[in-house]
Order: sequence, then C-alpha cells, then structure tokens
Amino acid sequence: MAVGIGRIVEGQNTYVAGAPRKMKNFGQVALFIQGRGKLEPQFTFTGEQIASGFGYDLTVGDFNNDGSLL
Repeated sequence: MAVGIGRIVEGQNTYVAGAPRKMKNFGQVALFIQGRGKLEPQFTFTGEQIASGFGYDLTVGDFNNDGSLL
C-alpha cells in the first residue's frame, strides 16, 4: 500500500491511498479531502489488469513548478 498528500483537488490538501489487492485483485487508488471531521472520498481509480500491482506505488510532486502537487 502507498500513501501521499498534496494539493490536488481544488487546491485542498488531498490524501492519496493505493490499495493493490482491492476489488478482486485489480487494485485501486483513491483520493480523499478533509471533510467535516473525516476524510471524504473524491475519486477512485481501479486497475485494468488482475494482479498488475496497481496501487503499490504512488508519487506526489510539483511537476510543472506551479506550487500544486499532483
């Protein structure tokens, strides 16, 4: 499992979590933002190949030097 944090969704701190064996071994990556005292899911991406390792590794960085992290 991999986790990261960055300003991804609407300039808010966004928490990113990978779950490599979720959804019948296809793996998922989910993005959450801080809501009313809890993290609220915003987007979920599911891998396309069974046992591909989707969600094991994540990288969060400012790739275009604008201050926003992807």
